[in-house]
Amino acid sequence: MLLLKRLVLIFILLPLWAQGAEGVETLPGNAEQLRGKPYPEFHKDYPPNKEKWEWSLPFLAQKATDRGIHLPRPYGVSLILTTLSQGVELSDLHVAFDPNKPLRDIDFVSLDGSTVQNSTWQLKADAWVLPFFNVFGLIGTVQGTGSVNVGISAKEFFDDFDPAICAGMPSFCQGYISAKAPMKYTGVNYGIGFLLAGGYHNFFFAMPVTYVVTDTNVSTSNSYSLNMIPRIGYNLQTPRSGKFGFYVGGNYLDSHADLTGTFSLPMASSPIGHDVNVQYSIHEHATDRWNGVVGTNWEISDLWSVVLELGYSENRTMQTIDFVYRL
Repeated sequence: MLLLKRLVLIFILLPLWAQGAEGVETLPGNAEQLRGKPYPEFHKDYPPNKEKWEWSLPFLAQKATDRGIHLPRPYGVSLILTTLSQGVELSDLHVAFDPNKPLRDIDFVSLDGSTVQNSTWQLKADAWVLPFFNVFGLIGTVQGTGSVNVGISAKEFFDDFDPAICAGMPSFCQGYISAKAPMKYTGVNYGIGFLLAGGYHNFFFAMPVTYVVTDTNVSTSNSYSLNMIPRIGYNLQTPRSGKFGFYVGGNYLDSHADLTGTFSLPMASSPIGHDVNVQYSIHEHATDRWNGVVGTNWEISDLWSVVLELGYSENRTMQTIDFVYRL
């Protein structure tokens, strides 16, 4: 009988003990430990956290913290390095075979294998306007290299020099003349964007959206890009090394640019008898608009964090490292 009573008592107390243990895991630490999260954590403490929010942003912050929602410090400065290699597709080729003539539209084919590789340094400033909504601006530099592979109509090329060539030697005027236009460019870029983010217990979601304008020395007009990166992840707290957030997601990058430059056509063995320098302008856009991403956020303290992100698709690879300081 005594054993039976003890078993009944254990079965009654066990759920209550488990419920209490779960509540202990969500109890807040001191106020400093609650600030500086990379994203808001939308779960309630028990009892609710009653710390006084000392900043003017984000709006509704006090109501959020009164309900036990953990918020990051409202202001941030980031230094970001990104390297990217991607395939590009080409259209709207305009050329001039004589430097004294204006560029004109020409029949051409876009050959496979056109690529660009670039690296950018960005300085970003951000602010949380609402507990789940962040806005930011950025400015930076870009430098890179690439190659543009095109095929120019042989008939149009020779007719531009002497129409009699195709009439007398039609074999020279068949098909396309392949050429590779190398690029080396530098420039500056600037942009604006916003971030939607939130979390529940150790899970979090974040989606930055960025619009960037780039001015380079190989383009007569600015290029534009739209970037969205939805992510979902999980945070791991370590006793000594801070918090690590691991995430997966997708990267949407839609970029367009009009490139200008010169390249050499090897025509010494043709009736022209010498290589020809061709001036060109051409429109390019990214072959792949989506690629997958994996990354980690190391929250060293309430002030400092580091983000490392890798992206990959069939025609794009990219790497990003982001050093963040929150105010």
